[in-house]
Amino acid sequence: MKGIEFAEVRDAITRAFNSDEFDMFLFERFDFDRAVNVADGPFRVVVQNVLKDFMQKGLDAVLIAEVAAQRPLKTDVQEVYRKYAKALVGEARQEEIDTERLQALERYGLATKVVLQKAGQAQLPSATTPGEGFERTVKKYLPFLNPGQWRRDMFRRECCVCRVEVGGGQMGTGFLVGPDALLTNYHVLQPVLEGQSPADKVRFRFDYHVQPNGVESPGMLVELHPAEWNIDHSRFTAGEKAGNPDQTLPTTDELDYALVRLSRSVGQEPVDGETANGPPRGWIQLPTAAPAIVPQMPILILQHPQTEPLKLAMDTEGVLMVNANETRVRYTTNTEGGSSGSPCFDMKWNLVALHHYGDPAYQHPVTYNQGIPIDAIRKRLVKQHKENALGGPPPF
Repeated sequence: MKGIEFAEVRDAITRAFNSDEFDMFLFERFDFDRAVNVADGPFRVVVQNVLKDFMQKGLDAVLIAEVAAQRPLKTDVQEVYRKYAKALVGEARQEEIDTERLQALERYGLATKVVLQKAGQAQLPSATTPGEGFERTVKKYLPFLNPGQWRRDMFRRECCVCRVEVGGGQMGTGFLVGPDALLTNYHVLQPVLEGQSPADKVRFRFDYHVQPNGVESPGMLVELHPAEWNIDHSRFTAGEKAGNPDQTLPTTDELDYALVRLSRSVGQEPVDGETANGPPRGWIQLPTAAPAIVPQMPILILQHPQTEPLKLAMDTEGVLMVNANETRVRYTTNTEGGSSGSPCFDMKWNLVALHHYGDPAYQHPVTYNQGIPIDAIRKRLVKQHKENALGGPPPF
């Protein structure tokens, strides 16, 4: 790390994560088992030793780039990325670098293709493939996808989403986050949470969708747990209620969610109730590390708009912005009444937010929809000691 303040990089990473988040980040992004490769100790020392390990492998620039991708709103992290990551690439080009390292740098957008050298001899690239030079990856947040895997993951998410019916009137959307745990908006279940409507009048209609043959499936109804249904909840802001969402910055306790327990563990039951040995329904796991949410990335929403059968809406440049304390994200993906409580995904079906709100000034030129970053909800559940209600990895 020539000419670079090692301590600045180390301290920026230390401020960006806690110890558990950092371990999970390293494992998920690099398949790097921190406990095996670097000994336990004070978190700052652990980060320092991890950084040294990556430097020895020549992958420090890649580490900085991944940290920046995971923490897009951390100003100091982004500054470190701008100052140092490209400088590190410059160093690499002045040395003999191996193919693996160069490909890693290129993968993270930190280097363009260059001529490698071995023993002083230029290694020319292979012959140009037909059409090379005419095709380019134009939109960086639209990855190439494996169609079969993408369809499979979509189906698994579909099975977890339901229509929420409160007393036959107010309706919204919800989704399983554990075998018997369901997440929706506070305002969807507000009459029940505030005692104005009985809990036994709430129904969750799973599998309410249009089948491939065009026939509408009526779905399957599930009730709330008769006694221990209210796991945790968090209200919306006064400004959002009044139609002025920017009146105040939402606090970390104003996240408009309700986590409730169902009458049975439908996530462990077969998707097809008539096939006892069929695949389990599963649930949507809340990520343990904060997913990246950056402007212009896609947002996909599975929802029941206008109480209709399940629909998918997507915008490939959906995200507009994330607010100052990461309690709200705004996007342009379409929703309607009844969509409140829907899960929001990135292009690879990773859960990133809980939809909850539409622009009250919907005729304004910069109309938006709004959700709660899922990491904010998880952090509050941890603070409330309610995270045990969530499921771990689904049984797929």
